[in-house]
Amino acid sequence: MSSFKDFEKIADFLEEQSRVFPQNQREIALRRAISTIYYGVFWEVRERLRKRGYKIRERQPHYSAILKTLLTEFPEIYPLMEELKKWRELADYQSNWKPDLKKFYHVKYLAQLILEEENWEMQNTTLNVLEEIHQEVEILLKKHNIRWTNIEVWETSDGFLVEILSPDFKDHIPAIKTSKQLEEELKDPSVSLSILPAD
Repeated sequence: MSSFKDFEKIADFLEEQSRVFPQNQREIALRRAISTIYYGVFWEVRERLRKRGYKIRERQPHYSAILKTLLTEFPEIYPLMEELKKWRELADYQSNWKPDLKKFYHVKYLAQLILEEENWEMQNTTLNVLEEIHQEVEILLKKHNIRWTNIEVWETSDGFLVEILSPDFKDHIPAIKTSKQLEEELKDPSVSLSILPAD
């Protein structure tokens, strides 16, 4: 797995090479360097969140999910990441924007602030994990057109229990069978599902 340092080395190489390029090529190299710093931070932040228990999966790597987590759990990092994203958008999309060394070093400074270890002190991730499980179960129920009146997620000694009240079931046996089927589809051994008939 690539780390931020790997991206930073590439960005520094691009910046160094830009000094001997003609003006138009120099700007292209600096744009790539700034964008590379952003993606290095993005990968590093994503991995740090995963290691701290946040469910950010490969099939859902989009920036908005990471930004939402930073906003709620790491508010001191959130505005820095927003600013870094704006610099990346300027570098990638704005043809009339002129990159230079000062802007490149500012982007590197932002990356340093975002990745400072003191900003990544362990947070209470339980609530975040419960919310993620709740959302995943909702998506699964919608996929199978199963209605619900309430979903509760509980942390247990060996994982998580999801209790679902559904008006689509009048008897416990079909509800238990469907619970097991959905558990298999969820593919998370730490999560147990229990569908209960809603009165």
